[in-house]
Amino acid sequence: MRKINLTTWERVQLLACVPVQDTVSNVRKHIRVMDTLELNEAEQKLVDFTNTGQGFQWSRDKQDYEFELTFEDSDLEHLVKLVEGREDWPSTKLTVVLLDKILRGENA
Repeated sequence: MRKINLTTWERVQLLACVPVQDTVSNVRKHIRVMDTLELNEAEQKLVDFTNTGQGFQWSRDKQDYEFELTFEDSDLEHLVKLVEGREDWPSTKLTVVLLDKILRGENA
């Protein structure tokens, strides 16, 4: 098991890595990863998270708030594969920080 601190933006970006369709064996893995990454009701309230229909938004004063998430080793390995396969990453410094956390194990 591994704990990783992730912001709301980071969680949303990682959820975008999970395909909407896949093989049966991968769907089970995807669901476990999504269960960890998706914000529960209390977390949504904490950061004023809303779905605008065209995307997501949350409170500016909570944009740097980090949630401590715990991943099973196999689920984190699966997430790394999904992250490495994504081809449409935003070209921002935030992406570099997120990739360092997931791919290199750095928890800044």
